[in-house]
Amino acid sequence: MVSVARARSARRALRGVSPAFSQGSSPAIAITHVITGLGTGGTEMTLLSLVSRFDPKRFRSRVVSLADQGTIGPLLEARGVAVAALGAWPVTRSLAGLWRLARLLRHDRPALIQGWMSHGNVAATAGAWLAGLQCPVVWNVRQSLADLSLERWYTAVLIRLGARWSNRATRIIYNSQVSAQQHLAIGYSAQRAVIIPNGFDLDRFRPSTTARAQVRRMLGLGEEALVIGHVARYHPMKGHATLLVAASLARNHNTPAHFVLIGHGVDSRNAAVVSMRGQLELGERVHLLGERADVPDLMPAFDIAVSASTRNEGVPNAVGEAMSCGVPCVVTDVGDSAMLVGDCGVVVPPGDSAALAKGLEQLIALTSSARRELGERARRRVADHFSLGHAVAQYERLYEEVLTRASSQVSR
Repeated sequence: MVSVARARSARRALRGVSPAFSQGSSPAIAITHVITGLGTGGTEMTLLSLVSRFDPKRFRSRVVSLADQGTIGPLLEARGVAVAALGAWPVTRSLAGLWRLARLLRHDRPALIQGWMSHGNVAATAGAWLAGLQCPVVWNVRQSLADLSLERWYTAVLIRLGARWSNRATRIIYNSQVSAQQHLAIGYSAQRAVIIPNGFDLDRFRPSTTARAQVRRMLGLGEEALVIGHVARYHPMKGHATLLVAASLARNHNTPAHFVLIGHGVDSRNAAVVSMRGQLELGERVHLLGERADVPDLMPAFDIAVSASTRNEGVPNAVGEAMSCGVPCVVTDVGDSAMLVGDCGVVVPPGDSAALAKGLEQLIALTSSARRELGERARRRVADHFSLGHAVAQYERLYEEVLTRASSQVSR
């Protein structure tokens, strides 16, 4: 008989848990994804895209956020994905969160656990151990490692711990060659490494014949205005300062270029960005739109897209999405950005505003038809090598291989 104390503990662990996942009536394989949080970001959007496209007859997903539901949680639930938010972040609450995660995993008993990023990877392994589960645990590493000293102390600790624990993971997925090489260099298991590049939704991100006029009208610009777009949350590693200096240095050919900056924290309330815009006398040429839900409608209006990241990118989603929209890109050589762009854009060194300005000038100097042709090549490159469908198929195939091997080991 279950004790009253244990019953109460189980009820506390399952608060907010959707019963659709825990009923176990579906023949589909149950997979639990563990991630730090569900705010808007490249990793979170990748998770949303993947689990929304997994074959529901084969896979049944739950997403566990160590923090809250953020902006992505409701989008997952709208697509029929069960979401549990443990409220176990910041790091000071992480120990209690691990126990909540373990109780949830013990209740659900998923066939496979998928961690996301350094925090989620370590939590997935620790949670499975605390729950007494023997199921495969797959890690997902989404960042490159420029310099561990630039990370928050607890992130650096978890990355180092990940190196020591990496032999406990069944597989370690990297989204870039550079990321894999850097993690292997600090001790991550080479035998467990597999690379699956980001996949981009060519149906959601696509060229538009109407976006150009609509977005320019929204910004109060003329039809012929040259628009350069940058989509990234506000963070030092995203290179907003580098970009603004480059915007002030770039020579304009025929018509002034307007820079449209989109992302969480990139709005008129950001004193640092607003102050720098004023000091550089960029005035009305820099438009701060903040976080937007309609990025697929805005991107096709760009003449050029830019990624100014200085470090830690794996494969930047914003670049692949812009390419999917038929927009040529100027990117810094961080992570696998250069590999993603190929010969369909311009690659410059990171953290170098002068080089970034020259890269922008290369595309500004092209005729509009030449930029369109370059953008069309960029979209074809995504379709040929980086489509969402291709990424989904690789994840599904990896999960089935891992589960088949685990089943054969149990049966021996």
